Amino acid sequence: MGSILKYDGRYVSRVLALVALYYFTSRLGFSLASVAQQVTVIWPPTGISLAAVLMFGPDIWLGIFLGAFLANITMHEPALAALCIGAGNTLEALAGAWLLRRFAGPAPNLAHVRDVLCLILFAAIISTAVSATIGTTSLCFAGLQPWTHYFPVWFTWWLGDAGGDVIVAPLILTWYYNPYLSLSRRGALEAAALALAVALYGIVISSQSEMFGIAQFYPSTVFPLLIWAAIRFGTRGVTTVNFLLSAIAIGLTAMHMGPFSQMPTGRVLDVLQTFTIIAGVTGLVMSAALRERAESEETEQESRIRLDVVLDNIVDGLITIDEKGTIRSYNKACTTIFGYTAAEVVGRNVKMLMPQDYAAHHDEYVSNYMKTGKAKIIGIGRELEGLRKDGTLFPMELSVAEVKMGRGVRYFSGIIRDISERKNAEKRLQAAHDYQQEIIGDLRQKEVELLRYTQDLKRSNQELDDFAYIASHDLKEPLRGLLTQASFLLEDYKDRLDAEGLRRLHRLQYLSLRMEKLIGDLLYFSRLGRTDLAVQELDVGEAVSEIRQMMDTLLKEKNARVVVPRSLPPVVCDKLRMVEVLRNLITNAIKYNDKPERVVEIGFLEKARAPHGDETNVFYVRDNGIGIAPEFHEAIFRIFKRLENPAASGEEGTGSGLTFVKKIIERHNGRIWLESAPGAGATFYFTIGTIDI
Repeated sequence: MGSILKYDGRYVSRVLALVALYYFTSRLGFSLASVAQQVTVIWPPTGISLAAVLMFGPDIWLGIFLGAFLANITMHEPALAALCIGAGNTLEALAGAWLLRRFAGPAPNLAHVRDVLCLILFAAIISTAVSATIGTTSLCFAGLQPWTHYFPVWFTWWLGDAGGDVIVAPLILTWYYNPYLSLSRRGALEAAALALAVALYGIVISSQSEMFGIAQFYPSTVFPLLIWAAIRFGTRGVTTVNFLLSAIAIGLTAMHMGPFSQMPTGRVLDVLQTFTIIAGVTGLVMSAALRERAESEETEQESRIRLDVVLDNIVDGLITIDEKGTIRSYNKACTTIFGYTAAEVVGRNVKMLMPQDYAAHHDEYVSNYMKTGKAKIIGIGRELEGLRKDGTLFPMELSVAEVKMGRGVRYFSGIIRDISERKNAEKRLQAAHDYQQEIIGDLRQKEVELLRYTQDLKRSNQELDDFAYIASHDLKEPLRGLLTQASFLLEDYKDRLDAEGLRRLHRLQYLSLRMEKLIGDLLYFSRLGRTDLAVQELDVGEAVSEIRQMMDTLLKEKNARVVVPRSLPPVVCDKLRMVEVLRNLITNAIKYNDKPERVVEIGFLEKARAPHGDETNVFYVRDNGIGIAPEFHEAIFRIFKRLENPAASGEEGTGSGLTFVKKIIERHNGRIWLESAPGAGATFYFTIGTIDI
């Protein structure tokens, strides 16, 4: 209704065109009225109205109403009756269009059987009953027709409207939804031939029956033309031919020409209209069915093409055989697998792809399955060997499925996968597994041997520690005796001995003292591995301050200083042992230094590079002393190993300090290493591992 309020030019032009078309076609229909002046069996406006609503929407109702009112008011009907009849014709078109859109879709182009059946049921049968009922009732109420003629008038009205919906509406709709005609040269010639046949049909039925006896076979001559149009030109051809045939037959009959010219006009038109409706419905259903079949075949062809593309591009082979073992289909993957092309195998027995052992039993297996239904491969799958075109055998995986077709026909579809690579990989994997097991066995044997060696080493170390402890402890007593006796000799016989004897006794005292110190160091080293650590948290910076205070005299004497560039983090350790580590490293840094000012730097690094790899949370002690050659970086940690020290000024040690340092660091699950070169000073790095408190 909204477009009426707009009164746009297009809408107004459509309404006026529809009014004019409705009026002039109604005059044609009224000219053929037979039952009553206002009722005719030929009523094209019904089809025009239905097509107009379907094409332009329900807003076009005004054109239908005005056209119907104008057509009826000019037939000397009362205004009220003309208004009621116009309303009935309008409701007929709106109801038919709504039902068609509701059940056949928004654009019923009659290309499918469903559309045609909906047109027949909802438009030609149901909606036309609305107009026939309202119109006949209006005529009877107006006194234009007696009530006794109600049913004949109603039937004629309904039949005329039905003919308009079946003959005229399909013609307009099919050409509206498919306005362009594209014909090849051959198609154009065939269309011209069909038009000529329709013209000849008109000539034949317009002649007198005594001149052409075949004119009486009118129904028989219509259907070949409709079938021709349906097959070759579809719905547009059928609707056009049926419209032309109907127009020719009705026009000739109205002019009292043709084989039925002697019959009453009303009776002939009723028969012709009924037959025309039947022929039109037949042609529409036939063309729609042919269209659906063509679409179905096209869809099936597309599906077949897509399926062939899919099958030809899958990596697995796919073979289909019948009950006799004859190959029916063979995809491209099979060509790659077996070496045969499809042309070489299709139609031949599948045994050609099997080794002799399998082929000999194949027919027997299929026969037993067909008789008993017991499957050994079908639906299960298995691994077996295939035979290539070059005669080589290869391992493959076969999965067979049964496909049951109509009438008891059965096919068997096999999916084949070449598993040569997988088998080779399995062999390599098995060989690797065997080798791995062999290595594992060797490792387990080595582990047992290593465990035994470790236990032996632990026992040896324990025995060595015990020996060192016992030896150092037991050797101290006679050593003290030697030192005491040498002291007594010096005291009691000093006047009786010459210079050489005194020198030897002094030498004996010195060696005894040194031996006692070495034994003491050895005893201390053995205790380091025997005693438990007294673990607690240590403030390293505070420990360095305490060591600096303890060594204050030595620092002043040697013109040395200990610097800490940044605060040192606390660590969890044995406090006394860690203080000993720092004191030993500081003492060595001062002792092995020939610079006028001796500087010892103690610091901490979050990350540092070591010979064995990167380390984190590293402490270091750096000096500016004489340095150590790289070849001695490992040797200096061995017990009693001393290097020459040109800056010692007669000072001597036992060579055990760094050994104690390393032992203590390792007891703390840490590492120690150094960077040094002669004349470039030395930097000792060490870490403290995690220790439970």
